Amino acid sequence: MAQQAVTIPAELIDNIVDEVAQDPDFISRRQSLKSLALSSWALRHRAHKHTFADIYLCGMDTYLQSANPRIHFLLELLEMEHHSTLPGIASYIKSLNVYMTGPECMVRPTLDDGTLASILRKIFRSGEPSGGPRTLSLTLGIHGQPGMTFNWSSFNEDFQDAFRTLCRNPLFTTLHLSRFNNVPRDIFRHATLKNVNMSEISLVGENLLLDAPDVAGAQPEVDSDRRLAGREPSVGEEGEVVLLESINVDHSFSLVDVLDITQSRRAHIVYSRLKDLTVRINHVAQYERTASILEGAAASLQNLDVNLRCKEPGSLELCKLSNLVNLTISHVSTSYKGAEWSCMPQICHLLRQPHFPPSLQKITLNILLYTNLSDKSPKDIVQDYPYALLDDLFSHRRFDTLQHVVLVFSFNLYVYEKDQLDEGAFAREASVHVRKAFPEVNNRAKFRFDVVIDPKFYRYSK
Repeated sequence: MAQQAVTIPAELIDNIVDEVAQDPDFISRRQSLKSLALSSWALRHRAHKHTFADIYLCGMDTYLQSANPRIHFLLELLEMEHHSTLPGIASYIKSLNVYMTGPECMVRPTLDDGTLASILRKIFRSGEPSGGPRTLSLTLGIHGQPGMTFNWSSFNEDFQDAFRTLCRNPLFTTLHLSRFNNVPRDIFRHATLKNVNMSEISLVGENLLLDAPDVAGAQPEVDSDRRLAGREPSVGEEGEVVLLESINVDHSFSLVDVLDITQSRRAHIVYSRLKDLTVRINHVAQYERTASILEGAAASLQNLDVNLRCKEPGSLELCKLSNLVNLTISHVSTSYKGAEWSCMPQICHLLRQPHFPPSLQKITLNILLYTNLSDKSPKDIVQDYPYALLDDLFSHRRFDTLQHVVLVFSFNLYVYEKDQLDEGAFAREASVHVRKAFPEVNNRAKFRFDVVIDPKFYRYSK
């Protein structure tokens, strides 16, 4: 008697492959998914959805490694799909990440010969049966360019046409651009984007402003804002104003100039749908540009992440963000012991608001502590910082409506390679030491108070 083929329920196949895809080890996960795809036609489709969901093409001169061969190989794989009736790789890819820096010979070939443009057209096509939100991350840098950036105007027409078409694709929702100069102000004309991450950018006719004071002309026109506040763009303005839900920006350029092509700089309209904002403040004058975004998003913003990269204190009217739920403040500069060398006074200054919106539930602070080779014990590392400033701040009644406060302390810990160290026990002991420095918060705070110790361990040989 002939054996009957066993049919595995689709739900069981999905559960098996999804479980394998949760493996945190990248190499092990990729190998397991590859084995599943080769073992059965039934498993192939689901395994490939995970295997090809995120594509990373990276080439850096520091590693003498070019991404061009892998970019060409990806296009070859996509071209092969014309001969198959099965779902192809292009339909699985949700995120394409291209990072290329170095001399022109490492960066330009796949841009100039149309390879990357062809990939964009094949991957990001509207109407794909299994299509979902798509993401493109593009970072390019060429030696000899200012700040090792890439001149956007040097893209050939083929690539620029593919990029413009991509931005109009309703499936394409998220864009990350980094290290570009001469970016046109109408780059997002008719774009349907929802999420934008842009850093180290300069527009046509401007210089990179990472560490320079803000340009006065970048501020919104107040009279225009008041006249147009509260209304949506008219039919004639569709495609001229991009209404984003998420922004990640470093203020190296005037963001409103590319979101409002009419150049009216109407922050109340441009940022009226903004829910998530991550902003990097590199210079004290950039607080003003951040304030302009917050003013326009006052009624919609829910999550705010402020990355401080300057020592000078500044102010933001956080109390006016009526729907803010989560606030994160991170200082990327090293904090030294003693109030005059610590970033804690600057963070306290930013949090001294007359009140906070009732919607605010959680505040997270990320602080980088200084360590040297002689610091070995948790107490050595975390003691003598001006925690009293934060203890006094958070014991104030204005924080009573909060549900959760999290303090995250990061530092480098240098450990001799032969020493045995229980990393978990080390972090727990350090957390206990820090919590003891917050007597007021421990005694009267109504919110949950957590101290997270996040060390990075570096082993060395003598």
